[in-house]
Amino acid sequence: MIKFLNILKESDDNIFIPRRTKEEKDKKLLFRTYRKIRDYIKNGSQGDLYLPFSPIEFLPKNLTEVNGNLVLVGCENLKSLPNNLTVNGRLDLEDCTKITSLPSGLKVTVYLDISQTNIKSLPQDLEVGTNLLCIGTPLEKLPDNFTVNGKLDLDSCKNIISLPSGLKVLGTLDLRDTNITELPPDLQVGGNIYLQRTPIEKLPENLIVNKNLNLEYCENIVSLPKGLKIKEDLDLSNTNINELPPDLKVGDRIILWDTPLIQNYTEDQIMDMIPNFNGELLLW
Repeated sequence: MIKFLNILKESDDNIFIPRRTKEEKDKKLLFRTYRKIRDYIKNGSQGDLYLPFSPIEFLPKNLTEVNGNLVLVGCENLKSLPNNLTVNGRLDLEDCTKITSLPSGLKVTVYLDISQTNIKSLPQDLEVGTNLLCIGTPLEKLPDNFTVNGKLDLDSCKNIISLPSGLKVLGTLDLRDTNITELPPDLQVGGNIYLQRTPIEKLPENLIVNKNLNLEYCENIVSLPKGLKIKEDLDLSNTNINELPPDLKVGDRIILWDTPLIQNYTEDQIMDMIPNFNGELLLW
């Protein structure tokens, strides 16, 4: 009689070992993720909580504080965050496509990234320590009297057509490829203002830009307001600008490539328009 052990040895390559299904793997990963969060809370919520591409749908309500970075990038099933969550670091929600809103009482001491989520509005009591990145979201509006202590990046937020009163941005304000048509008169920006490829029609009078103002490809811009002050560069290339106000103040360069202004006036005539300008004029 052939021994069973010999049969196993002879047919070793042909033995079928069933593998776990995707559903079983996801279930195991989900269990491990929630156990990781449970242990994190149990250990005093110290350090980073790193959960990218996890299958979780929500964070437990007793997760009220993260004393480090909370990284949830790519968590496609995540639908919500707990109320009154404090993150003493950065909060990264990029590509969490089922997130449609942020909870009340959210505080982030470093930067908040909600890029490529489906968030349409921000809570009035949101607090962000530095940068707020909202790239490619359906965001429609910002809270009134909102302050961003670093960069506010609204690049490709197509539903943004206006900004609220009392907006203060201490760093760069990036409005590229939005549908913004004008800026509020009380806007305060501490860094650059990027408005490339927007339908912006006018700027408020006495606007002060502490770094660069870029209006490239803003075809609706035909003139600039009184009292405009820019500490570094002004880029008007590919606009329909045809005149410059005599009180315009620009610290470094004015870029006028592909504008009616350089077609209708010589360089000397343009310089005569802006007697207070001592920087470089780029025409070609």
